[in-house]
Amino acid sequence: MLGTNSDQNSLLFHAVPIIATTSLFLNLISTLFFAAQPTVPTVPQKLVNSCRDQLKWRTTYDPTYTKLQFPNGDVPKNKGVCTDVLVRAFRSAGYDLQSLIHKHKSANLNQYPNRKIDTNIDHRRVQDQMAFFKAKGKILSNELQSADWQPGDIVCWILPSGRDHTGLLSDKRGPSGNLMVFHNMSVPKEEDCLGSFRIVVHFRYPK
Repeated sequence: MLGTNSDQNSLLFHAVPIIATTSLFLNLISTLFFAAQPTVPTVPQKLVNSCRDQLKWRTTYDPTYTKLQFPNGDVPKNKGVCTDVLVRAFRSAGYDLQSLIHKHKSANLNQYPNRKIDTNIDHRRVQDQMAFFKAKGKILSNELQSADWQPGDIVCWILPSGRDHTGLLSDKRGPSGNLMVFHNMSVPKEEDCLGSFRIVVHFRYPK
């Protein structure tokens, strides 16, 4: 026999707090579960993190031609040039520029200023990196006031000496208001120098 309306209302009255408490508990468990999941860094974050780590390596600028293993070859960590900052950063993000540039250059030699193929040095040349990023990356605005500049982007300059130079954008801004740049002219540094030299091209890779 069914109970009275009063009995049913009483049961319903006691069930509501239980349902509400259960719902809150499940929401709490769900929140804690997703909060505990590790955040996977994006490619730009990996690039920036690698460049920042390189600041601790005590690397000195050394352009000496060095015979490297292939693929994934590198000079000793205490040596390097401006392009090695990028090579090491991209490798940490899963992109081996040594292999990628060799593959692209071998199939598109006319796009590279130096027509000789050499896996020891091609990926360490600014001009060869530029040719690769031009073909496989995204070319963006050179204007300092542009909103295109983002952490992990690549900048290539011409120095007052006429020498090519390259760096990778940081996630921090300097006193100029521009994003700072990781680069190596003597030792790896994170500097407010984006507008200090004539910008030739601005890339993003991968697109």
